[in-house]
Amino acid sequence: MYAMLEIDNLKLILNGHPILKGVNLEVKKGEIHTILGANGAGKSSLAYCLMGSEGYHPQEGTIRFSGKDINNLSITERARMGLTLAWQEAARFEGLIARVYLSLGIKRGG
Repeated sequence: MYAMLEIDNLKLILNGHPILKGVNLEVKKGEIHTILGANGAGKSSLAYCLMGSEGYHPQEGTIRFSGKDINNLSITERARMGLTLAWQEAARFEGLIARVYLSLGIKRGG
């Protein structure tokens, strides 16, 4: 199995404070990982870095998704590759059943 996600020595500083201090992670195709930690440990900051959210560009390190360096890709380009965030509390859409809601994120034709 190849690595779907590789994070090498990721460092992030926000407002002069080091948030991520050399994060390394490898997630192979078919694996599921969970990141746990206390409030303020950097879990959300890591997620925002992975997505390329505004203001969350690492000062150091590399993020590869499906073998491609994505450090300089926009949030839109990353989303097109299949990288996205899921929230703890799902958005609510009145009258939309779960199966239909989940199918909205499925890639068509490939």
